[in-house]
Amino acid sequence: MKIYSTRRSESRITDAPRHAARFHKRHQTQGVLHMVRRTRVKQEGIVSVIAVILLAVFSGISVAMVTMTNSSVRQAANHSQIQSARFQADSGIGICLRNIALARISPNTTDQEMLDELAAQIAPLFGSITGESSVSYDGTVITIPRVSLEGQNRYVTAAMTLGRPGTIKLTVTGYDGAVSRRAVMHCYPKQVRSRVFD
Repeated sequence: MKIYSTRRSESRITDAPRHAARFHKRHQTQGVLHMVRRTRVKQEGIVSVIAVILLAVFSGISVAMVTMTNSSVRQAANHSQIQSARFQADSGIGICLRNIALARISPNTTDQEMLDELAAQIAPLFGSITGESSVSYDGTVITIPRVSLEGQNRYVTAAMTLGRPGTIKLTVTGYDGAVSRRAVMHCYPKQVRSRVFD
């Protein structure tokens, strides 16, 4: 009997770890499931946080791109206006030089007499270009009023004064809207042959 009881107790002893192992395994499996559920909840929270961060990053990038595009468009428009104003000034120089070349100044005149003769001869030449506005002369400055070349916002004004000795200083300002560019040139008289012999 002792042997039987020993066996029985042995079997109980040997069964105890099995029973404990089953119990432990069952609770461990439930714990793992519980941990998996808890981890999924945590992961879902992390995923939403990451999604919000990525959304904020991409929104910031898109706002920066739109701002850069708007800035580039403004820069292009400014550059276009500056170029247009410069071209207006160049065109004004061409018109003024053509009309100055048509004027005939008497030789051996003083600088003031040269400016007086130029003012008298140049006023009618600009009359057809300026329309109603007339060229004005106050004794020191010949002022050519607004000459529209390409629409109302694009125009040219010019002034002629005495420059260095023996020269006339021509200052032309071209406008495109609020942007203006100025060109300055010194002109000197040159003797030419009479037109009768041309």
